[in-house]
Amino acid sequence: MIDTTLIKEGMTVYDEHENKVGSVGYVQYTDEDYNKLGPETISPSTDVKHANTEGFSFFKAFAEAFTSEDDMPEEVRQYLEHHGYFRLKTGNPFESDYYVSMNNVSAIVGQNLHLKTNKDELLSV
Repeated sequence: MIDTTLIKEGMTVYDEHENKVGSVGYVQYTDEDYNKLGPETISPSTDVKHANTEGFSFFKAFAEAFTSEDDMPEEVRQYLEHHGYFRLKTGNPFESDYYVSMNNVSAIVGQNLHLKTNKDELLSV
């Protein structure tokens, strides 16, 4: 199993064919213990060990992740929140960013994150 707590903002993201597809933006981690209530949300600049520290706002983090412009089906939103996700920033002004489920991560090697699929199979923002 991949330790998704190693995923941090700015990491380079590669698809299943080793093509560079962008970088990690906003990250929402989730608990591995599914008996707990809901996902644990952490902003990219917050250390995982300090997720519930003073000044951290779940509502602010949620608003950053899902803006009102997103037309995401509720089932998809719930899935991503439950399993954790990150926002893939393409860096291309003519291309949308993507939401990537933590389940789609195949490997983390240093500052490189590798996906199980190609970019065309991801959920665009």
